Amino acid sequence: MLTARTHSNARDARHCLGAIRTGLRIIDIRGQYVQVTPSGRLLRETGDPDTLRERMLTGLLGFDHVLTWMDDAPCPKPRILKRLQAVNPGWTTKTFPRALVNWVHWLGLTTETAAGLVLTGRGNAWRSLIHWDPEPLD
Repeated sequence: MLTARTHSNARDARHCLGAIRTGLRIIDIRGQYVQVTPSGRLLRETGDPDTLRERMLTGLLGFDHVLTWMDDAPCPKPRILKRLQAVNPGWTTKTFPRALVNWVHWLGLTTETAAGLVLTGRGNAWRSLIHWDPEPLD
């Protein structure tokens, strides 16, 4: 028997898969089937998050912002989320900003302390590749 909660779970799952597809681009959705993309296969084979580095730094709005905000000191998640909201006026909820923060953490670029998120060694290496001033959408 389908309940409202079942429909909600299915909707949440579709939303998450859609965010992964458009953000990380490690899967593709064709009809009711989910397929792994070439970059997804490479990530699966190597286990190395650096395979996604170029896509994340230059092709995903807000990702470079998050890394630059942690240059000097830990940055609390609520502050990051608030700042990300200003990067894209089209982000009317915190759904995509939360996904960005989670991806930064999942890729091993940050660690969480009592004071907030801080860059790891890998995070600092990725940050060193950002030679531009990240700008918000107009």
